[in-house]
Amino acid sequence: MMGRLGEPADRLRLTMCFIIYRSFVTAWQSSLRIHEMMAENRLRFAQRLNEMGDELNNLAREVDKNRKQVRGLPSVLGIYDSFIHVSILLD
Repeated sequence: MMGRLGEPADRLRLTMCFIIYRSFVTAWQSSLRIHEMMAENRLRFAQRLNEMGDELNNLAREVDKNRKQVRGLPSVLGIYDSFIHVSILLD
């Protein structure tokens, strides 16, 4: 004959099921918290990468601008050198 629900073995089985269920829920919640932290860290990492990319872009623009200025410098120096050479000849 099947035992009644009130018997100690049945109560023990129900208690064990509840403990297993509770530990599963706890593990599931812990897993969700870990995934949430991972998502937040990934977002922060992506934001930092974006900021670094912007800074590198600005640096590249500044270097290019300075390179173009320096490229024009020899012609200015050449004019200055010619001016000094002419002024020495005239003295």
